[in-house]
Amino acid sequence: MQVKHYILTDDGRIAEFSTEEAFKVANRLSALPQYADSRQRYVQVQFDDPDEVELDRLKVRVAGAYISFDNQGRLSDADAPAENESAISHFENETCVQLALRAALGENVTVH
Repeated sequence: MQVKHYILTDDGRIAEFSTEEAFKVANRLSALPQYADSRQRYVQVQFDDPDEVELDRLKVRVAGAYISFDNQGRLSDADAPAENESAISHFENETCVQLALRAALGENVTVH
């Protein structure tokens, strides 16, 4: 299984993080100072290893959360969106899936 990690910002940026980076951030071993004192949307895309399945049967799973950072950019909290916060849009979801699959399979990927 392959896993891709993304942070979506309110100004429309998508930042990708390696599994190693995501592990360090989640375990407070590393900080992301660019996100200090903020609450961001997080998307994780998991998919089968393309070498182990037929490409037309690739299973993709997407999970999302809101993550909060302290004043040094260390992860302080992760939870579901509050009532007044917007969830991850269909467009953002599809964009993260496309980015993840293109990184693994190349540019000629179409998601159905």
